[in-house]
Amino acid sequence: MVLISRGRGKRYTRVVMQRRQTPLPITKDVLAHMKQADPVLYKILAPYHGDVLARIVPKHTNKELFAALIHSIISQQLSIKAAAHIQARVTEACGGAVTPEVISGISETTLRACGLSGAKVKTVQALARAVETKELKLLSLRKASTDEAMEALTKIWGIGPWTAQMFLIFSLGAPDVFSARDLILRRAVETVHKLPPDSPIKTIEDIALAWSPYRTYVSLFFWQEKDKMKAYRN
Repeated sequence: MVLISRGRGKRYTRVVMQRRQTPLPITKDVLAHMKQADPVLYKILAPYHGDVLARIVPKHTNKELFAALIHSIISQQLSIKAAAHIQARVTEACGGAVTPEVISGISETTLRACGLSGAKVKTVQALARAVETKELKLLSLRKASTDEAMEALTKIWGIGPWTAQMFLIFSLGAPDVFSARDLILRRAVETVHKLPPDSPIKTIEDIALAWSPYRTYVSLFFWQEKDKMKAYRN
């Protein structure tokens, strides 16, 4: 936000600066790649040519990235509604500023009272320490490869592949991420390729590898069209 002076008096106009969104549409390039890499998936994606799957707002400051990663941790194995409720309580406990310094200064009892499990308390505290000591430099992840970022994030106790992958997609805007451990995504792949339920993670990952460098696009499509994927399965 900026304040713009209006003449000699002390009157100002408040201008809210909106962060630039990064739209992720199904482009000709995406479809051309899928036509060669996965013709079965291509037939499903083709009618959606030009559709915008999401408008992601990448985070640009250390504070934003830390708060976003805390949210990813909170969201582990929870519904959107439950995660939002706990997130609001954690933010309130932090006085509105979810920073490493504030998290480090909050007791385990207070964090548990916000609705965090013991394991998640341990994880957010470990993350706060890692960022404070610069063991984890969140801003540097913006320039790291997906594999490098995954390795750095999963070194933190309690941050597994799913949490790291959600952070890469929704906070860093990484274009080539697919989480084979996400149930919706697994079921979608099983449906598209007529695999048995609960197929091995490695099988799902191998199929998704062919979609690189557009795996995030497929992830977003499957999440967006999850009900239609169920219809295909039925």
